[in-house]
Amino acid sequence: MTKVGFFTDTASDILQFPDIGKEMDIRVIYQNINIGDEQFSDENLTLDQLLDKMNSATKETWPKTSQPSVGQFLEKYEQFKEEGYTDVISVHVASKMSGTMNSARLASEQIEGMNVHLIDAQMASLGILPTLMKTHELIKAGVEPAEIATQMNKYALENEVFAAVPQLDNLYNGGRLKPIRYRLGKLLRFKPVLKLAQGEISSHDKTKNVSDTQTKIYEYAVAPYSKDDDFELIISHAWAPEVAERFKARFETEFPGKKVHVGRIGPSMAVHLGPQGLAIGVYRK
Repeated sequence: MTKVGFFTDTASDILQFPDIGKEMDIRVIYQNINIGDEQFSDENLTLDQLLDKMNSATKETWPKTSQPSVGQFLEKYEQFKEEGYTDVISVHVASKMSGTMNSARLASEQIEGMNVHLIDAQMASLGILPTLMKTHELIKAGVEPAEIATQMNKYALENEVFAAVPQLDNLYNGGRLKPIRYRLGKLLRFKPVLKLAQGEISSHDKTKNVSDTQTKIYEYAVAPYSKDDDFELIISHAWAPEVAERFKARFETEFPGKKVHVGRIGPSMAVHLGPQGLAIGVYRK
């Protein structure tokens, strides 16, 4: 008899959205955060502790993220196997953004007596949540694990997230922004509207102030949808609950009756987005 496990990493920020995660029997592996000579993970570093460390960090001691090791993945897969699981659906942060998928793949090749089905979510943070939500629905429906992986690897390619980053310093210090783009952005003092899609981050638009950027990411996120479409909104913030609630209220006014999920960005992702960062995406049912 098939017994299917469900697995992701904390770059998905699933732990920051209990209203979503509580319905899933899902396990996580923690992303690592290196700060100077210290090593933490999403498990033992709170957002407030991270903010304190970022405020006192230099370019050399700026927090850097790193993926879980192959050995850590193998240990998690072995636990599933020992509990009688025949299959594990393993959904992870975009392979173009992180080495997490590679660690998962190498570990999956070493496990014997259990099938591991890998899904590249093509996203980070809340952008992974729609793939997790859709995967959960297919697991509940009894779809074969291999078929779920096939469908979800295609589904993930169609997802988009828009993000507002008040300060370019976090992306630059964290190694996510090239020096020339960083210097140009600082010189022109623009605030980028970032788009995450198909495993890549691109500049989609720009404004001169944070408030306009936040408004634009909301409008870009909901633009393809009407009141008749079946979708839910996901809003994630970094130390900006009042901003997230403002767009939640706007969405509920413009799309009455539709569900909206609000959560904080987890530590490993907040390293890159920075204080007052905001990201918005859509779960297409």
